[in-house]
Amino acid sequence: MKLIVGMEVHVELNTARKMFCSCDARAFGEKPNTHVCPVCLGMPGALPVPNREAILWTARIALALNCSINENNYFERKHYFYPDLPKGYQISQYKHPIGFEGYLDVPYKGKTERITIERVHLEEDTGKLSYATDKNGARIGKIDFNRSGVPLVEIVTHPVIHDPELAAAYLKQLRMTIFHLGVSDVDMEKGSMRCEPNISVRTSGQSKLPAYKVEIKNINSFRFVKKAIEYEYTRQQHMLEKGKTPTQETRRYVESTSSTEPMRQKEEARDYRYMPEPDIPPIRLTKTDIKQQQDTLDNTDTLDKKISLFVQLGASMQHAEFLTKHSDKAALVTDTIALFMHETIDRMLFQKQVISAVINLASAAGTTPQQVYEAAIAKLTPKQFDIDLLHTHIDAVLSQQAKAVQDYKAGNQSALNVLMGAVMRITKGQADANEVRQALIKKLSS
Repeated sequence: MKLIVGMEVHVELNTARKMFCSCDARAFGEKPNTHVCPVCLGMPGALPVPNREAILWTARIALALNCSINENNYFERKHYFYPDLPKGYQISQYKHPIGFEGYLDVPYKGKTERITIERVHLEEDTGKLSYATDKNGARIGKIDFNRSGVPLVEIVTHPVIHDPELAAAYLKQLRMTIFHLGVSDVDMEKGSMRCEPNISVRTSGQSKLPAYKVEIKNINSFRFVKKAIEYEYTRQQHMLEKGKTPTQETRRYVESTSSTEPMRQKEEARDYRYMPEPDIPPIRLTKTDIKQQQDTLDNTDTLDKKISLFVQLGASMQHAEFLTKHSDKAALVTDTIALFMHETIDRMLFQKQVISAVINLASAAGTTPQQVYEAAIAKLTPKQFDIDLLHTHIDAVLSQQAKAVQDYKAGNQSALNVLMGAVMRITKGQADANEVRQALIKKLSS
């Protein structure tokens, strides 16, 4: 049986204003519902005005992904009903996306895999729906419309991925590519990059794509994407072996069990009743517009190649960019890794520690690769932390961070990172991060 995966990735653009109104689009973490207006609240009679910058930035992303550009395109209404969508429809694109039929080359296991892109289109983000418990123990829903109307780019691949690790590698390469375009911070913890794999399994002797697909919604971690695909592959295989066809549905990833669970039946295009947006005229991208975006890409090609090297060694994009600007530290990183990488069991973990050690140096002058190696190995040595004291600290954090606890129990997996960060600060980084994570999950699940 063969795994079939197509990826949908949503990326929030960091424009100053929202897609169809003048509200601040950079209101993450601010007081709920304070950056809204009649347009992004879907009030009757409010008319949308397209954000030209967002349109051009979407074209830039499409060009970076080697897509053809639709010079003539238009927005459409995508109808569905959900509490975080006040109008009852989303302004999106369907028949004529800004970019179509491109590809992204992904370094993978010593070779290059080409992932083909079906479409790159622009739409508006929805509000943010969260759940909490009131004083009577009843579960209540809360909606923050600060995010409603933020420009959102959707990048859809063809179903050409057949390996969970390749899916994660594609997402990392995509994130790096978009980050260096300067159009988004692609911060997965903040939700400005969200991943949705569409998974099916083709049985032996079957030549066409399966008649179903299962979508896993809004995963905000490369590791969780890989685990979700692995779980779904196994689940669907078992069903097919029993002669059953998996249901076409939307599911969510559950971090605590490394599994998925049903959310709702998956819609098809006809269910959304697409129609041209009557309040927005067709959009035309001129050849000059396209050339300007292409010129912007050409100026970043050389830098991207340098940054790509350090990202493949394990650096974050911020650290990779820093190293390209500090050649002495960059050389110290590569020299240390070249000399000592064969002396470590976990090469990637070692490389990350080398990069961290060098980044934190006040100066690279006078520092030898041997010294960097010793500092990295010292960091990799398992730490001993009093287990009773650790649990005391965890209990204190859970009582202090009530909102993060509520968010996690409501399904917001990124809230776990908030709790972990608080525990690690109290322990001054001396506790084992994996031990802290497992202890938190256990206590939060009890």
